Amino acid sequence: MLLKWIRCGVSDRPGFHRGQLAWDAAEDCREGRDGFAFGSVPGELRGANVDTVSDDTFELEPEWTARAGSAETPPSSVLPGRRGIVTGRGGWGRGRTGDLPLFRRTLVPTELPSRICTASDTLQHSGAGHRIGIGAAVIFVGFRGYRTGHATPEEESVTPLAAVPPMGWNSWDAFGTSVTEAEVRAAAEFMADRMADSGWEYVVVDIQWYEPNARPGGYNSGTRLCLDQYGLPQPAPNRFPSAADGAGFGPLAEYVHSLGLKFGLHILRGVPRQAVAANTPIKGSEHSAAQIPDRERISSWVDDNWGIDHSHPGGQAYYDSLMRQFAYWGVDYVKADDMIAPYYEDEVEALCEAVRRSGRDIVLSLSPGVNLSTGHAEHLRAHSQLWRISADVWDRWRDVDAQFELLRDWAPHGGPGHWPDADMLPLGRIGLRAEVGEPRETRLTPDEQRTMLTLWCIARSPLMVGADLPHSTGETIESLTNDEVLAAQRHPTGAREVWREGRLVAWASLDGAFAAVFNRGSDPVETSLPWTELGLDAPRAVRDCWSHSEVEAAAELRVKLPAHGAAMYRLS
Repeated sequence: MLLKWIRCGVSDRPGFHRGQLAWDAAEDCREGRDGFAFGSVPGELRGANVDTVSDDTFELEPEWTARAGSAETPPSSVLPGRRGIVTGRGGWGRGRTGDLPLFRRTLVPTELPSRICTASDTLQHSGAGHRIGIGAAVIFVGFRGYRTGHATPEEESVTPLAAVPPMGWNSWDAFGTSVTEAEVRAAAEFMADRMADSGWEYVVVDIQWYEPNARPGGYNSGTRLCLDQYGLPQPAPNRFPSAADGAGFGPLAEYVHSLGLKFGLHILRGVPRQAVAANTPIKGSEHSAAQIPDRERISSWVDDNWGIDHSHPGGQAYYDSLMRQFAYWGVDYVKADDMIAPYYEDEVEALCEAVRRSGRDIVLSLSPGVNLSTGHAEHLRAHSQLWRISADVWDRWRDVDAQFELLRDWAPHGGPGHWPDADMLPLGRIGLRAEVGEPRETRLTPDEQRTMLTLWCIARSPLMVGADLPHSTGETIESLTNDEVLAAQRHPTGAREVWREGRLVAWASLDGAFAAVFNRGSDPVETSLPWTELGLDAPRAVRDCWSHSEVEAAAELRVKLPAHGAAMYRLS
């Protein structure tokens, strides 16, 4: 077993106090992804179970005690000799935009670790092994016989997966079904160089990465997919050369991780029809693909898969094998499509369970969200980290405008680990080989782009930009990395629509930290809003997040907005 350590260091990112630890991925353990990590900085701690932290000692009571520099530590001082779920929690760092959790792991012990090792960048071992990094105030401990999994409800209230809304890039708007490895790498490199400091971190390959003959503008019916002997989709080597010889997405994920980013991919609900026709065995089970198809519940737009009959145990076994493969590759994010329009409750639950069994923390995103009822909110919160609330959003004002009602209704259901998703940002250069339109700069006006980003951020929607990033304009990248606007999306307290009159709409954070005003109309507007109309006390200071300038703190908020325009303010 090989444990790879990705160093943690200080961060200047929004939401992190300078000098505070920025924890990314702490392990790359190919055999089960076992591990535990926590991070903190002396003097910047708060959180459950934290006892003391100094330069050379980490103590979390009652679960964990580990001391720096100990080559041998009795197991009893590392983990109490008891069975069941044992949780270690680290501190929460206090930053400019509030409290952000630094880690989350749950360990189910089956045997005690044998020792603690001193720090090294890479540790190879055949049994239990541990990594302690003192300079960055981080500890990593990997165990044979332990598994990681989803947090209990009590843990999720402290440090959930996707504690803030994910931000990243997705290949769909620019490259449709036919993105190549070179294009993914170029997007990742650009993001790492120009956008990561603002919180952008996920690189997601969208639909049909397993289709060697994918084409712009649609899907090939009955096409031959790249599957392995178990009916699991594999990246098409003609598009993803590093996937040759059975390597899958492992090399590409490793490259993305080496840039300090996270890797994600798209899947379509169900089992490949090709696997069913070949009756491939389901890996790790006694079942086969021909036993599990549901030929009635199929996708309305692509015929790659049958639905899955989850009354047969092979259905769960297939999803388990798929998620184990993704965990082995190092996948951090899965966009599962054709899941919730219509709403397939059994499919959602089976996929969530497969992610849990994979042994790796994987963010689960569900799509699409056409006519999605808020009546599903609790089920979605229990089984995913984010879910779409609309059909695909393209660079049309009507698509942006439709999100006002949807986000008004869905924003109250968001929170750490659970995010209603207003869909991708069709900004920058898009449509190179997309489903909709020709190669173009976004057709949204600059004011409409600002409105889109303002609404998505104040509502704390995930942000997934679909542009060909290296060839997008500097103005687009500047907007996407406006840290003052993005701070609202990372803010620990949610916001709600608080005022509406005609085509004017206002939102405000529940704690009064941010306010945004929108003009959905086709004519410019100038108005004054008493702070009481927004449900807020008059602030001492008002800062315009787009112009980066101070605004007079008066008894009313005076705004002048262009057609389809918006303004966002930081209040204190």
